[in-house]
Amino acid sequence: MRLHRTLLVLVGWATIAANDPAAAQEYAPASTAKVGADTVISADGLVEHGETSGGVTFDMLGGWRVAPRLEVLARPVVSKRSDDTWDANLYQLAMRYTRPGHVRLRVEGGFLPSPIGILPLEARADQNPVIIPATSYEAALPTFEAGTPTVQLTSANYPLALQATTSATHWDLRAAVLGSSPARVRPLTGEDRPPSSPQLALGGGVTPYIGLRLGASFSHGRYARASEVEHPSTGDRMATLFGFDADYSVGFTRVYADFVHGRYDRASDSVNATSLTLTAVRTLSPRWYLAARGSRQTTSDMLKQKEYGHHYYSYSGWYGGGAGEEWEDIGAANALTVQAVAGYRLSPDVTFRAGYAGYRAFGSDELEHGFACSVVWAHRWW
Repeated sequence: MRLHRTLLVLVGWATIAANDPAAAQEYAPASTAKVGADTVISADGLVEHGETSGGVTFDMLGGWRVAPRLEVLARPVVSKRSDDTWDANLYQLAMRYTRPGHVRLRVEGGFLPSPIGILPLEARADQNPVIIPATSYEAALPTFEAGTPTVQLTSANYPLALQATTSATHWDLRAAVLGSSPARVRPLTGEDRPPSSPQLALGGGVTPYIGLRLGASFSHGRYARASEVEHPSTGDRMATLFGFDADYSVGFTRVYADFVHGRYDRASDSVNATSLTLTAVRTLSPRWYLAARGSRQTTSDMLKQKEYGHHYYSYSGWYGGGAGEEWEDIGAANALTVQAVAGYRLSPDVTFRAGYAGYRAFGSDELEHGFACSVVWAHRWW
């Protein structure tokens, strides 16, 4: 019932916004603007096996131009999860220097989006054409070594980084030093942050012609210190991530793919994990669009608890187990997430989305089916 009340409240906001003449305006920043800010509020729900769950996210982004080429950006995010718990964090806090020209240069430092792949660009709900975020960036991988921290292919949280990007009409390059591995969630605030572990990250892309871009990215470094694992004498754990992406647009159709491969050290060997996400968006009219996304994750090795304990997978990750538990190795495994969504733009600020959502957990042969819906309100203040 809480989910239903939340959606009704946001529908009410949407109706008010649609009837407000100002809602039909497009807000473009003036070239002399010193301050800019926008807000994205989203509510999503999932109906599965007759049960409902959902959450609400308040996502704010503000910028201050302190000099002609120097900006400060901040992005606080407050979320209410499906279990009624709240989370507040500062996802982005950075300073950016931009030099225009035929070959453009941008240098930025602070908490920045992950440099691996293109899906981190959809971290805000108004940029995501479907409802559930890409699981390759949100979901934890299943345990592949007992007594080690949980890892992801890449984290949705913004790592501390210093990054330089240069670009021209047909190419772009970037290099960054990260304060922690993209494979670990390291929030800006809170006491559950893993130790800092400097990483090197590189990336770039080519645009042969307008509408097509091909990109690649790379990072390498420690994802767990020896002090974090159950047997410190086995040493640190290193991770290497590769990403490849392609984005093609023609007419009113856009198709893009994102592939991430991770190699994670264990005490005596390593484990490989991959994710392939394919997304297609078709604009039918100024108000209507259709979108579909499929994401398949694999791991070359997976541990599962023996007969007791609780170990389960959901859209947000793989849970269960802990130090001292007994595990059995079940070998390679894969997971699948599928979405098919119809979107309707009620006004420039408000978008409704609804459609099918299905997933198959790691180590399972059954595809679970559900109905997902969301309301997104995105407004630029100045």
